[in-house]
Amino acid sequence: MIQKTISHIGEGIRLTCAEDERFKSNTFIVHFISPLTAENKEKAALIAYLLENTNSRHPEMQDFSKRMSQLYGAEITTSNSRLGDLRCTSFTATSIADRYAFDGEILSEELLLELLCCIMSPALENGVFAAENFRLKLQEMVDDISAEINDKRTYSLSRAGKTIFEGEPAGIPLKGDAKTAAALTPEAVYGEYLDMLRRSTIEIYYAAGKTNGKCVDMIKDAFSKLEREPYGKLATLPSPAKAQPAEVSDELDVVQCKMIMAYKFSADIQRAKTTGQLFSILFGRAPFSLLFDNVREKLSLCYYCTSAPQYSKGTVIIESGLEESNIDAARTEIERQLKAVQNGEFTDELLMMSKIYAKTLLTAIEDFPTSACDWYFNQFFDGTDISPAERLQQMMDVTREDIIDFAGGLTLDTVYVLKGGKA
Repeated sequence: MIQKTISHIGEGIRLTCAEDERFKSNTFIVHFISPLTAENKEKAALIAYLLENTNSRHPEMQDFSKRMSQLYGAEITTSNSRLGDLRCTSFTATSIADRYAFDGEILSEELLLELLCCIMSPALENGVFAAENFRLKLQEMVDDISAEINDKRTYSLSRAGKTIFEGEPAGIPLKGDAKTAAALTPEAVYGEYLDMLRRSTIEIYYAAGKTNGKCVDMIKDAFSKLEREPYGKLATLPSPAKAQPAEVSDELDVVQCKMIMAYKFSADIQRAKTTGQLFSILFGRAPFSLLFDNVREKLSLCYYCTSAPQYSKGTVIIESGLEESNIDAARTEIERQLKAVQNGEFTDELLMMSKIYAKTLLTAIEDFPTSACDWYFNQFFDGTDISPAERLQQMMDVTREDIIDFAGGLTLDTVYVLKGGKA
């Protein structure tokens, strides 16, 4: 059973500690949440690259890697992610639990020291990011942006998102444009980094079999010293449905085409987290769902066909990989299966299987420190504070009529197709 405590360190800064004797590792996660804008997207994205694998204690990546090896193969990683209309720059540090170290080494303190140094004391040169590391990391991000087209599934979702969320922050490419990124300077990105420390909402998570009081003090001491002027309450707004569905297509030299269908709904986020999630499992998320069973298996119209809700944006995304000759037939069948749910043409057995599938997912969350921390972070983002067990009970109470009503509130917003054709 996880014992959770929450501390408010400063304005817009919160620490959540999760302790469970089942946990076999030390896990620290720090999220910086800020608005996603067209003006800052490249600069903000590059920060995650620059603060990974180096810090002022170990300015060379080789030395940093050696230090992680000394800590029994510990890892410190960074990432950029999207929270609806917001950006999240995250730092995750993990190591084996202190009790497994030889000679009484306190790995949690050593790991946390390196993490805090990565965040608060990066490798600098002349008061900005060190030139050579900046050059290497910038090239890495530019290459990643340019390579996105090679992953057709990611590329199609990104391209579709521009139309689905047109005019909204959620439609802005998370890492921006390669050409714009290539022109960034150490001075500009360092200014963005300072702005991140000063203005972002900061959510910190520490999970372990037994939390170390000194680690808690280290976190509070480091973050309480930041000069703060936070943005204030950050929100992401549901995306309104278009008056008429948008139809967009691209052509690339591909064998397997991609089709993205976006439906908008007006249900509040809590209903979406229960009824909407169960609908998604029943409709297309699970290996027994209607889309899997009919579009893929029975009719062989696609290689895959899944559905996933974006709760905060009031959107359900259906994506499929298929042959160009099957695009029209697959779309017709997807729409037919949705109509069947809206008419209540699904079995009680399918609904029960969906609930069992949800139970499997939810009961596993608190078994691992990273997934437990992710759950608490999502609760913070949603403005709620319920356990996976409480969410499961809510989902068990969902009725056929709830599913039918949710499905009936879906409105087709966008259809994006990536076809084969020109290189």
